[in-house]
Amino acid sequence: MNSPRLPIRMADSVPRGFTRYYVLYLISQKPMTGNDIIQAAKQDSQLRWKPSPGLIYPLLGRLVAQGLAEEVDGKFQASEEGKRKLAQYLSFQRDMLERLSVFETLAEKITAASFLIADEVGSNVLEATKRAPGHELYTSLGATIKGIRKTYRDLLKKELQRVEKELGEENPGS
Repeated sequence: MNSPRLPIRMADSVPRGFTRYYVLYLISQKPMTGNDIIQAAKQDSQLRWKPSPGLIYPLLGRLVAQGLAEEVDGKFQASEEGKRKLAQYLSFQRDMLERLSVFETLAEKITAASFLIADEVGSNVLEATKRAPGHELYTSLGATIKGIRKTYRDLLKKELQRVEKELGEENPGS
C-alpha cells in the first residue's frame, strides 16, 4: 500500500540557503506572489516540500530590503541586482560541479589502478606458491584464479573505457 507523500519540514529536506536562491530563481523567471512560490515549490518537489508562508514572506521582504527583488502590483520579481547575484550563484554551482566531477574521475581511476595492483600482487603470490613445497595442489587452483582475474580485469577495463567515453561526451571541450 502506497502512503501519500506528505510535506516534510524544510530543515529535513533542503540545504541551508537553498530557499533564498530558489525563490530568487523563480521570481527571475516571472513575477510571482508568495502563494505562487509556495505552489511552485510543492509542484517542483512533487509535494514533498511545502514551504510555509512564515518562511516565504519574510524572505521576500529581505530580498526587497537587500535590493535583490521588487514588489510590483502585489507580485515579486528579481531586480537587476538580484539577477546578477543569481547568475553569480549559478556560476559558482557550475564550478563546484565541475570540480567534483574531476575528483570523481580521479577516484574512479585510483580504484581501477588499485584493482590492477591487487591483480599483480595476486600473480606474484601464485608464482611464489608454485615454488613452495606441495605446489602441485595449487596448480589447478592457480589456473582457475588466473581465469577469474583475467575476466574481472577485462570487465574493469571495459567499464573504465565506458566511463571515460561518457565523460568525454559530457565534456567535449575537455
